[in-house]
Amino acid sequence: MTKHKERWTKEQVEALWASVKKYGVGKWQVILSDPQFGSALSNRSNIDLKQVVTNPADRETLEDVAMAVARQISIAENMEQETIKACEETDKISELLDESSVMTN
Repeated sequence: MTKHKERWTKEQVEALWASVKKYGVGKWQVILSDPQFGSALSNRSNIDLKQVVTNPADRETLEDVAMAVARQISIAENMEQETIKACEETDKISELLDESSVMTN
């Protein structure tokens, strides 16, 4: 019976690439035993890590996850920018209203 594999999370993707950068390709057991990365990768095996890094099909899946995360970050950043603009507009309107009430009094 084959085990159903879960999609890689953003945290796992980041941990995997940071750990490969730190230890290099092939140091899978070392990566899994490192407390900095091991907790994020606790439900992954050394074979999972190797397959994602070395298998182009798995790497594409991982890149898809990374691209989806990047899109979500971009959307959040755009929403933040729009919120800032809306707040600035509200502040300007409040100032104009304050000035107009001073002038009418």
